[in-house]
Amino acid sequence: MPVPSSRRANAPDPQVEVFALEGNLFCAMTYPSALLNYIGARRIRLAPGIMRGFPEGGVLIAGVTAIENSAKAEVERFASLFEGAIKASMDGRRSRHIDFSWESMDLFSSRRGNLVTKIEAEDSGFKFTTPEFDQAKVGYAELFSRRSVRELIRELSESGFAREQELLSKRGAKHDEFQKAIDDIRRTELLSTEYLLQCRKTSSQLLKTSRKDDISSGNGIDLRCASCNRPFSDELIAEGYSLNKIGKEMLNGSHWMTVWVSNLLVKLGVPLSSTYWNIEESSEEVDIVADYIDRVWIFELKDRDFGAGDAYPFNYRKARYSADKAVIVTTGKVSADARRVFSELGGPTGPIIIEGLEHAENILKYEFERASLVQERRLLSLLAAVSGYEFSAMLPQVSEG
Repeated sequence: MPVPSSRRANAPDPQVEVFALEGNLFCAMTYPSALLNYIGARRIRLAPGIMRGFPEGGVLIAGVTAIENSAKAEVERFASLFEGAIKASMDGRRSRHIDFSWESMDLFSSRRGNLVTKIEAEDSGFKFTTPEFDQAKVGYAELFSRRSVRELIRELSESGFAREQELLSKRGAKHDEFQKAIDDIRRTELLSTEYLLQCRKTSSQLLKTSRKDDISSGNGIDLRCASCNRPFSDELIAEGYSLNKIGKEMLNGSHWMTVWVSNLLVKLGVPLSSTYWNIEESSEEVDIVADYIDRVWIFELKDRDFGAGDAYPFNYRKARYSADKAVIVTTGKVSADARRVFSELGGPTGPIIIEGLEHAENILKYEFERASLVQERRLLSLLAAVSGYEFSAMLPQVSEG
């Protein structure tokens, strides 16, 4: 298989060879190492003589010009084609010694890391949490993303203990929805099943235990109700639920929402190592900070409506942490008063507003694509200055906003 035909850069500097390939795929061969700071996705160092006139230590850069689910697969496909072409055009004794392993290029500086270093240096009581969650917590977060589940969990948290019939009472037309929610929660480790012993005569509570056998057997002791003198084994036993440790942890501070959004960010390509949770300083807290596509993104998460009283401190945090993008994710609505505050405060761009978790993936994917295109145009313009080849012509137009 021949190496794809190339289009020579029309520039006095002959050190860049450009391939414009099908779809969103492109590649460039360079050997000034400085260019590696400006462009790329994956690179492979070429052995001397691998192509006529290509110097030792040269670099092949391959990348795609849009964020897509198939982006990684496209680069891998090109890498395979390139390796096959080289092996087909060279003597086997030479090609077997070539290392065709590829390495990822770090395109973006760690502004988030610089931000943390800067704030820590100010000695202002700065605190943060390193993100950490497993698939079990992701599953719990998915469960919490259902409104009916959250209502039941909150009720259990407030009451400490509730029987199933109490949880289902007054649900009206939503009875089946809440019954399914109880069944789904019961299959997890969010709840503990407990048994409540009640006096048949007065309905007073006698004891509560996690082991039903303790009530019926009495552990060999003749336990009787002080009101009616019946043996405990003859009194009413009701099964109910209480929130256990992991359930309380997921509910506390809407931690489930932090896990849910963080998992979505990872799904959309944001490295978990590029995020921090619960950045807190002088009583001001940011739920999530992410460094992605050479931008600092802050996320405000609300398991309720976002009101005008939330807007002012949120705008302050955006300025305090030099955020390029500010995102509000709410399970409810952003009030008209809050929107008015953002309008009055002005600024080059307002926050990205996500009302309802069901819209989060599409909105964030769109915003990341826009930011990626802006950044790619910026990086490609630097390579164009060296090569004379206008890479940015391959990209759609997009505003900086």
